[in-house]
Amino acid sequence: MKSLASVWSRWVHQVAHNLRRPRRRRRPYHVPTEACLEDRVLLAAVSFTQSSYTFEVPENSATGTEVGTPQLTPGSPAAYFYIASGNSTDPFVIDPITGVITVYDPSIDYETTSQYTLTVGALDPVTNTYDTATVTVNVQNVDEDPVFANQNYNFNIAENSANGTFVGTVSATNPTGVPAGTPVFYSITGGNSDGAFTIDPNSGDITVAGPIDFEATSQYTLTVLAGNSYGQSTTTVTINVQNVDEDPVFVNGQFNFNVQETAAIGTVVGTVVATNPNGVPQNTPIFYTIVAGNDAGDFTIDPTTGEISVANALNFEATPQYTLTVLASNSLGFDTVTVVINVQDVLNA
Repeated sequence: MKSLASVWSRWVHQVAHNLRRPRRRRRPYHVPTEACLEDRVLLAAVSFTQSSYTFEVPENSATGTEVGTPQLTPGSPAAYFYIASGNSTDPFVIDPITGVITVYDPSIDYETTSQYTLTVGALDPVTNTYDTATVTVNVQNVDEDPVFANQNYNFNIAENSANGTFVGTVSATNPTGVPAGTPVFYSITGGNSDGAFTIDPNSGDITVAGPIDFEATSQYTLTVLAGNSYGQSTTTVTINVQNVDEDPVFVNGQFNFNVQETAAIGTVVGTVVATNPNGVPQNTPIFYTIVAGNDAGDFTIDPTTGEISVANALNFEATPQYTLTVLASNSLGFDTVTVVINVQDVLNA
């Protein structure tokens, strides 16, 4: 049978070795068995004040956060503390001198493990006595979901706004239970099936990403999600599309032109002009057509310039005046104007 001194020497050597080496996985220290200690001389034996202790710690607590200290009875000699079991994934560590239990792994998660049951030991090298106690650590659930600054957001955007046009910003922050510096990311999870909008995942800025047409959709209701590495939350974003004037506007309320009855085919009678309003994207083309008053086809109009020309022989005696309706259109709307063409009589020699 090995002597108590040799068993004790080997145990102390292992403790010293474990304290010096780089820490990977904490293993329980080997405790001399009662068979090895049967010849010990009991002085003041080491003993805990209780056979079991219960402590609490919030999830996501930082490394070094104090959990609790199992106490020795008054008069107990100084002892070395160790965790004998229940700590296989190293969520906690115990100070071998003071017995203070602290968090080692900051990823303690209530949803994964809500309670740990540790066996903690204390051993005195002088009296050759030891004791163990059960330590229950309850992990407290904390609010981890990002919190939006507003429950609902309302923004306005003019129809036909160009891609990249800024709409508005949503913002969410982490609650106190989440480690400082944990990033929050944003995404649109509903109400954007046509891809009209996009959101910057880091800033929460919402911008235009597709055609916006008041006549097609006057309001969008988006669901925006904010998430961190612990949880997520959503908010509602209402975007009102503002109607704008899209119809081309003729420079005159009516156009009046004169043409001689002997004018050759192709003779220019006059030009109608329309422009786009401010609500229409720049460089949107305008096209012209004669939609009324030209049943005989006596005139034609250039669809891109609005220039009206003679297309058939004219006769003052038959038709001294024409009243045409000319339409100007872009890809978003249209407008019409009246064009009066007076045919001038030419006396025959």
